[in-house]
Amino acid sequence: MTTTPPGTLTIRNALIFDGETRNLIEGSITVREGRITEVGRDVEEAGKIVDADGRTVIPGLIDAHFHAYALSLTAAKNETGPLSYSALAGARRLGAALNRGFTSVRDVAGET
Repeated sequence: MTTTPPGTLTIRNALIFDGETRNLIEGSITVREGRITEVGRDVEEAGKIVDADGRTVIPGLIDAHFHAYALSLTAAKNETGPLSYSALAGARRLGAALNRGFTSVRDVAGET
């Protein structure tokens, strides 16, 4: 008897952009414990099943120049503004970036 580890997910009925081939792949993706383990047409479904309904699935995007905590284009305002506001604004910007498909960002100025 095979057991499915917790945190296993299969996304089926997807158009998959793999970042290497020119054409989208029709098929499924299985993720186990946060890692993609299978991609293609003959993927054995396991765990929670999500139907992509023909939508496109892409790898997480990376933004190498991102300003999560900047309140203004003026450095003095950024350095003297309330830290609580910077934190809230940063959280909203990071959440919005995640919703756009960015799973990694590099905050160029950083937060102190």
